[in-house]
Amino acid sequence: MVLHPTKNLDHYPIYKSDFENIIKNNPDFAEMAQIETPEGFESMMKKELLFDIFIQNEWAGYIGVEPASESFLNGYEVYEEFLISKFRGQHFAPAAQRHLIEKLPDSNNAMLYGTIHYNNVPSIKTALKVGRKKIGQYIFVNI
Repeated sequence: MVLHPTKNLDHYPIYKSDFENIIKNNPDFAEMAQIETPEGFESMMKKELLFDIFIQNEWAGYIGVEPASESFLNGYEVYEEFLISKFRGQHFAPAAQRHLIEKLPDSNNAMLYGTIHYNNVPSIKTALKVGRKKIGQYIFVNI
C-alpha cells in the first residue's frame, strides 16, 4: 500500500458511487457517515492533507484530514477514510492510517483524532488497531 497526495478528484465519481451503494444496501450507514463533498476534498487537497490510497498499483480509496483543535485536542481530525468495495474487509484500513500518520507534517504534540459513530464498528476497530484511544463519548437526546 502507498499513499500519494491527491492532485485531482478524478476518482471522486468512483468514491461517490461506491459510497451510495453502501447506503443503498445498508440504509443505517447514512447515520454513521456522510459522503464528503468535492469542496471538502478540495480543502484538504489544497493543504496536501488528502491522499489517494493505492494497493498493488490500483486506486483503492481516499484518506484525508484537516488541521483541528477541539477542547484539549490539537492536531489533525480524520474527515474521510474510505476504501472502495474491492478492498474493504481485508484489514487495509489500519495500514492506511499508519501510512497517513507518516505523511502528516511534523507538528509538536499533534494528535490524530476523529469522531466515530458508535455503530460504526469497523471504523472503531481500525482506530484502536493503530493505537488511537477512546477519550470521550457523547450521547445526544431530543428534549
